[in-house]
Amino acid sequence: MCRVHLACCQLHPRCGSGPGLPADQKRGAGGPPRGGKAPPRAPSRSRSLPPPCTSPGPLAPPRPLLLYLAMAAACLGVLMLPLQGQPSELLPSILHVTPPQKLVAAYILGLLTAAFLQS
Repeated sequence: MCRVHLACCQLHPRCGSGPGLPADQKRGAGGPPRGGKAPPRAPSRSRSLPPPCTSPGPLAPPRPLLLYLAMAAACLGVLMLPLQGQPSELLPSILHVTPPQKLVAAYILGLLTAAFLQS
């Protein structure tokens, strides 16, 4: 019978007790013949799967280190920009950031630092 559901075994032909098998092939139908030995089983025709790859090959995707570094550099750049309202002769006013933008950049930089330190 199925391990999970009894109703499945009564209806499913692969479980051994369903209507899909003849009475002499059902599982548990009388046990081995009177000679004491069970008839030999035919070899199963299931495909064998290749062994799983245990070492990363040359096609393994690289770690996103460059992405982490680019994001960290962008966050550092945002943190170094002046706040809105601060006078700056070197940068146009469009490059001035708000305090919430700096907070988001600092938060992302903290997440990147934590991810880097965990790996």
